[in-house]
Amino acid sequence: MYTSLGGKIERRLALVILFTGAIPLGIAVYLANALFKEASAFWFNPEVGRHLDQGILLYKAYVQVIKEKAFYQAEKLWENPSIQKALLHQNQAAIQTHLDPLFDQDPNLVGVRVLEGDQIHFEFLKKHMSSSFGKRVFEVRKTFPLNPRVTLIALFSLEQEKFEHFAAGGAFVSHYHGLVHSRSELYQGYIKAFALLLGITILVTCTIGVLFAQGITRRISRLSQAMASVTKGDWSVRVPITGSDEMTELARFFNHMLDEMRTSHARIEYLMRLGAWQDIAKRLAHEIKNPLTPIQLAVQECHRQYTGNDPKYSKILNMTLEIVEEEIGILRRLVETFSNFARMPQAEVAPVDIGDFLRECAEQWNTYLETEDSFLSLSKEPTSSAPIGLHDLRIQWNISTRPMPTWIDHQMLRGALINLIRNAVEATQQYGEKTPAPSGEGQQESVTVRIHATPRGRQVCLHIEDSGPGIDPLLIPSIFEPYMTTKPEGTGLGLAIVKKIIMEHGGSIDVSASKNLGGACFTILLPMREDKPQAEVL
Repeated sequence: MYTSLGGKIERRLALVILFTGAIPLGIAVYLANALFKEASAFWFNPEVGRHLDQGILLYKAYVQVIKEKAFYQAEKLWENPSIQKALLHQNQAAIQTHLDPLFDQDPNLVGVRVLEGDQIHFEFLKKHMSSSFGKRVFEVRKTFPLNPRVTLIALFSLEQEKFEHFAAGGAFVSHYHGLVHSRSELYQGYIKAFALLLGITILVTCTIGVLFAQGITRRISRLSQAMASVTKGDWSVRVPITGSDEMTELARFFNHMLDEMRTSHARIEYLMRLGAWQDIAKRLAHEIKNPLTPIQLAVQECHRQYTGNDPKYSKILNMTLEIVEEEIGILRRLVETFSNFARMPQAEVAPVDIGDFLRECAEQWNTYLETEDSFLSLSKEPTSSAPIGLHDLRIQWNISTRPMPTWIDHQMLRGALINLIRNAVEATQQYGEKTPAPSGEGQQESVTVRIHATPRGRQVCLHIEDSGPGIDPLLIPSIFEPYMTTKPEGTGLGLAIVKKIIMEHGGSIDVSASKNLGGACFTILLPMREDKPQAEVL
């Protein structure tokens, strides 16, 4: 399904990129074709070719006139009797005398040569000949009538530029006629070039479009697969964070949303279970509490009404009364615990700095430790264990001096901390390490509790760790469940109550092994004070 979805998006993106590149190019091809046809119709007009040909013919006629004029001048030159006589007598000075006026009359005449055989016999050049070097010189030859071995050569010059213009014009006209004859082939060549360019553009655009689309659809597919996994109840799935664009931000927000949903889902499930256990505790408290008083009164009445002298029976009766009253007392405290658990109030939070609150607790509890009062009597959970000596309980405080404002219910949070300390003490009583007594006589149980408080981002972090035996890793996932206990006579409500209190404050609690003291380490996270937290109740 997701592959099909990705394929559809890939095709759509590729088509969008293709049309974006191909449509303008197609329009350009159409306009170029129209422009070529219009230019071809204008430039390849037969009238243009005819006028060009007439221009070349006119240029040829002009050159021919110049040549004919040169031949005419040469004829006049050789037919001059004076020049013929001077040539016959080989009088060079006389020849030069007769040529100078002719050089002045005809600017194109630049020299005369007399060849005898292949050798130059005489050569007469126009004065200032250097000015004619930029011109084109052509010869007019004629055999001397009076001596066939003598060849007369008249040298005429024309401006080189005129010949270059004529040559360039001829080449242009020839090229133009070539274009006219190959116009259809040229047109087809341009069309094929544009078609090839269009094909290459389509191929490159499709390739780039597919690659670009795959980069997007691959991440969309991952996001879709993750959403499908979430709908099936898998809250552990996460979308890989790659890149730095909007899709990356979407993946990051999606993972953050999953974290929040997973936490909320776990809290809701826990609160539902806790609500069910509260209802059970309420029923049990009611069912157990009602017959306790009649049972106690009945036993006491039996004990009071007996007036016999049988010592054995009296001893049994006294022992029975003592056992019943002791067990009823334990049951009453158990009923009271159940009732308190079933009637847990909603937290009435107030703004406070958690550092000030803990320093106040430290001062109060140090006072308790210095008196004869039992520190553990602050907790209401029943136990048959003998309280540990107060001098064997050491509470160490490590409170950050930085501000840690939050919302708390003083009484409830204080009770939660006392409950955690009590668990450490009772675990040490039952399983704890043995340390030498201060007097050196025998062994006694000792426990150290260390409380850390530091800000962590927008949360307040509390670490409560102890030197007790710790918690079995197999029990950690269910340690906060109601009626989960490792104590022979415990109710298993202490940690459940603690977690409920922390959740009432909008926080969370977790447990792990203490790296410093070797026992358990409870981590409590409470939100910093911004808005008043919403109590999480069922």
